[in-house]
Amino acid sequence: EVKACSRLGWLYYEGKGVERDAKKAVELFKRACEGGEAEACYNLGILYYKGEGAEKSAAEALKYWEKACEAGHAGACYNAAYLYDEGKGVEKNAKRAAELYARACEKGHAGACHNLGFLYFTGEGVERDLSKAIEYWEKACKAGHAGACYNLGVLAEKGVLKEGAPAEEYFKRACELGDRRACGKTG
Repeated sequence: EVKACSRLGWLYYEGKGVERDAKKAVELFKRACEGGEAEACYNLGILYYKGEGAEKSAAEALKYWEKACEAGHAGACYNAAYLYDEGKGVEKNAKRAAELYARACEKGHAGACHNLGFLYFTGEGVERDLSKAIEYWEKACKAGHAGACYNLGVLAEKGVLKEGAPAEEYFKRACELGDRRACGKTG
């Protein structure tokens, strides 16, 4: 029943086959989320964050994203981490952001791997560790994250990378993935 509620919530949110009703979507997503449906919790977080069908609230969004993250939803882990990382609607907490980015990265979320790499690069919320930053950026780059490929290109250009592709290859990949900064650095 919880999956059905979640699907029906999505139909109401999208207005597919029924008149669009974000409040009804929130009600259905809540029922499904309370029943343990991670996708419904994730969607509920999005609606609270945007203020669609419910009062806009980053704190409520965080609550539902954390619940979905606990159930293994990578996107929810990323979104919750982002709120902690940026201090959006919650107190900034880089340590908690790093924990949540790590969970999402383990599940293959390229953006989370990139952001976790950045935290290791800067030493925010974790002990500064260039080798871990490179490791996470490589994972993100392989998964198609343009910014991670660009960061690796910069490190390769500066001679920091001992292994891996030449800087031009990282910049080329970053450019192909849409990072315009990298396009001017390719041959």
